[in-house]
Amino acid sequence: MVKYRDSVEYRESFKAKRLVRYRDSVEHRESVKAKKLVRYRDSIEHRESVKAKRLVRYRDSIEHRESVKAKRLVRYRDSIEHKEKVIESIMSKYHGSVEYKERVISSVRLGRKQKVEKAKDFGFVREQFLEKVRDGPDFVCCVCHRLFFRYQVVVCEREAYRESSAAVADRCIGQQYLHRCSGECVAPCSLVSSRGNLWICYTCDRKLRSGEMPAECWVNNLELDPIPAELGSLNSLEQHLIALHIPFMKMLALPKGGQNGVHGPVTCVPANIVQTANVLPRSNMEGSLLQVKLKRKLTYKGHYEYQFVDTLRVRQALEYLKRINIHYRDIEFNEDWVNEFVREEDREREEAESGSEDEAQESSDQHPETGRQIADGRGFGVG
Repeated sequence: MVKYRDSVEYRESFKAKRLVRYRDSVEHRESVKAKKLVRYRDSIEHRESVKAKRLVRYRDSIEHRESVKAKRLVRYRDSIEHKEKVIESIMSKYHGSVEYKERVISSVRLGRKQKVEKAKDFGFVREQFLEKVRDGPDFVCCVCHRLFFRYQVVVCEREAYRESSAAVADRCIGQQYLHRCSGECVAPCSLVSSRGNLWICYTCDRKLRSGEMPAECWVNNLELDPIPAELGSLNSLEQHLIALHIPFMKMLALPKGGQNGVHGPVTCVPANIVQTANVLPRSNMEGSLLQVKLKRKLTYKGHYEYQFVDTLRVRQALEYLKRINIHYRDIEFNEDWVNEFVREEDREREEAESGSEDEAQESSDQHPETGRQIADGRGFGVG
């Protein structure tokens, strides 16, 4: 003990050896933990000394304080038994201690007052908003399958609904959007934070706790089917080309939020899919693009949308719709390389050329010299 107290070098060497033994030997580590627990339980003086040291370290070390908070949050979130124990302890302390109750009430009032005062500061409100929407609406409710922000959902724990509505909860809670990492995931997986747990929105959570099935539950014939690859690959203009009806509406900018709203009635204009399918030329090559303009009316010079259209993808989408939708059964895709519009243009060009040649022949018969000059002027070359 004297050598340990007087020699700094010996003391540091002794500590290092104990740390190595504690780290490498499981048996020694468990033995040390058991001895510390017994001493902490039996010795009041030692227990108070440990508490005082922990309080000082928690107060003075910011890093240690944040680490303790993070560990407590993780344990509170993951352990249902620990969460119930903490809630019960807080409730008993709140109802049993008048001083603690007054302190909690005053703290809540002060927090609300500060929140009202800070709400007048645009910078604070903006930071709060950005913090709430930082992760984006990537969290899917396991009951209604709607997308939410992180602050709008909580972790879904099936055990919480066992007492009130076990059968309803087992029927409503689905795992369609629960992500389990596999060998195909890129490390670190970006879906772990949003899809790694089962999330539930507050509305569905409240309904299940009361033993009711939420009206938005996917079990109520509200499940969304996956979009087929033939339809999911289409751009907006290609979707317009194969749509049976094209909606027309008046959009106005809303005064707040930077979003648009519908003003007035919505008119659905039926589209002639047969004519559209016959106009598009045939092409079996991937990446064969065609420039298409979508106009509100053909007589207008301007256009609403102007994009490249892949005729092969349009054809595949129409063939898929013909198989599953009775309204597309009579649609036939153009199998010719040259469409009707091109034939009409060629016919007009041929008629114009033949008419010009007839006029030139008649003119040359009546006035040979003039006819030769006209022919020379058109660049045909006369010998």
